[in-house]
Amino acid sequence: MRTRTLISGCLLTLLVAAPATAAAPKTAKFQASISGTQVITWSYDKPAEAPCSGENHGAGSVQMRFQSRTPGRIAVVEIRKSNPLFQTTHGRPYVGPLPETKNGKLVLGPNGRPKTQPLMASASAEVEGDWAFGQPPIPSQCEDNGGGVEPQPKDCGVRSSYIDIELAYVHRNKLLVGGTSHGWNFAARPDDYSGHDLGLAFQNCPFWVGGAPVQRVIQGNLEKLPEPLKEKELLTGKRRTYVLHGGAVNCFDEQSYAKCGSESGPFRGKTVTAWKLTLKRVR
Repeated sequence: MRTRTLISGCLLTLLVAAPATAAAPKTAKFQASISGTQVITWSYDKPAEAPCSGENHGAGSVQMRFQSRTPGRIAVVEIRKSNPLFQTTHGRPYVGPLPETKNGKLVLGPNGRPKTQPLMASASAEVEGDWAFGQPPIPSQCEDNGGGVEPQPKDCGVRSSYIDIELAYVHRNKLLVGGTSHGWNFAARPDDYSGHDLGLAFQNCPFWVGGAPVQRVIQGNLEKLPEPLKEKELLTGKRRTYVLHGGAVNCFDEQSYAKCGSESGPFRGKTVTAWKLTLKRVR
């Protein structure tokens, strides 16, 4: 079960707070939308080992598509040395949901917290997977004479989720874009965080078997990708619209991330991520 992180009114006030004698920090507001795909593929091939270990072969894929249904409202806020968050952000601007205001006051939601319209994407994932066990090389030397496992019907298919899109400046002039799923289910609602990790969404659909325990893959989250976008440009630039195209290929073996083509061991995994992010400046 997932728990969504909510930004409190105190934190939002802290972000824009400035000493009375100083000018207010630079702030820019945007409507944000995103669409894209993430494809996960994996395979596992292990030869037989005498006397009792038969060969193992498996493979699978995930075809994920995501798109924001409504634009999110975000703020980009300059963080100065006088701000208590400076040590946390290392001086990088804060990027996050913009709280709604009316007559200069925060609008509160039913839960008593500031009402926001975060950037969120509706997602679907089509999952396929297969696994096959070979017979032991020398069955007579094995318990039960090397009897196999009774095959079970597969239940692979499609699951849905919403994904909280996360934007942040971690390194200078590079906007980091990623996403955390609410959990995967037969159907999804924006306020529902009760779904499963993608790797646990099916009872009998092999997924990432023998691969490195990379949580972002297992949970069905979006890989985090940095894209060049100058901080100053967002804070003070005159352009009304920014369109960023992000993409990356990551490879894995049974231990961790690996250089593509240099994986070791019986497992091979890959994620191919591509997205389009649009930021429209608003007053």
